[in-house]
Amino acid sequence: MTKQYKELVHKFTDTENPVWKCPACGMPTLTIVRPSFFEMDNAESRKWIAQDGSFHPYDLSGGSFSTLLQCRAPHCKEVVACSGKIDRDIDYRAGENDEDLNIIRFTPTHFTPPLRPIHIPEECEGVILEPLLDSFTVVPGCASAAANLLRIAVEKMLDVLNVKAMRNLHDRIICLKKTEPEKAELLMSIKHLGNTGSHEYGKVDPCDVLDGYHIFEKILKQMYPEQEVDLSMQKSQSLTAKYGPKP
Repeated sequence: MTKQYKELVHKFTDTENPVWKCPACGMPTLTIVRPSFFEMDNAESRKWIAQDGSFHPYDLSGGSFSTLLQCRAPHCKEVVACSGKIDRDIDYRAGENDEDLNIIRFTPTHFTPPLRPIHIPEECEGVILEPLLDSFTVVPGCASAAANLLRIAVEKMLDVLNVKAMRNLHDRIICLKKTEPEKAELLMSIKHLGNTGSHEYGKVDPCDVLDGYHIFEKILKQMYPEQEVDLSMQKSQSLTAKYGPKP
């Protein structure tokens, strides 16, 4: 079965073999520990099933699931607990002989420890890191809260950048624009996202929060440049020694 990479807000089905990015090593090698996977319909759905075995999937109101995930990287083996909700759906004419298929979709709402959709440099100050990690924790279950926490991370970033305290976040970003216009424009977009999350419940798309994370990641890379280790020559010499002409 082909592994399908999933962002932390994506649904999956029991016919998939999803993988997520490991919060410890950062590799897309976090997979479901199948013996630990457990699902159950909620009380209302179980009543429907008990009353009529020929129930329609849309008559059922859902349920819950839980599972352990484990990193398959030999040097890591991190374990993550995952839980969420289930919904029943129909994939019309997707089965054999054009039959309709009843499908259960699993939506993760919580990961412990939280997954990290972006890379955070080791040098990142704790005042930025803490609200960012809290945002990662809640984004699968409440995108509005995650957007608000990301906005708080922007405020803390401006503190680290020594942008003076002002009446509101908007004015501080305008102040930054005088010296770093591109960075200010990027942060302003996150501010708008965070404002919507704070004042209009349910209006924030989780995928837009992921976009906000990637914008934030770009600024983190500028603030904390990390030197990439070039191993190409070392690998080249190893390949030549192994496969090249022998002396």
